Amino acid sequence: MIVQHLSSLQSLCISSYERLISLSNEIQHLTLLSKLEIKDCSSFMSFPWGIQSLTTLEMLSIAGCPHLERRCQKERGEDWPNISHIPSI
Repeated sequence: MIVQHLSSLQSLCISSYERLISLSNEIQHLTLLSKLEIKDCSSFMSFPWGIQSLTTLEMLSIAGCPHLERRCQKERGEDWPNISHIPSI
């Protein structure tokens, strides 16, 4: 998959992609990713388990993604255990 060839990527912004439901587990290959923004992707449902492998991820921004925002609520959302290691959410 193409993600494996982007291993030096440090910042990723996904915006206004209405059909996006989730990211591939291949995201775990983005080992230098420090900033991830997901905005205005209303169909985005959840993060893959591979996001736990992103130990360099320092900032996660979610806006305009109602399903994802609900699932990522601090200590209550279903995806919280997968993203709780990220310092700035």
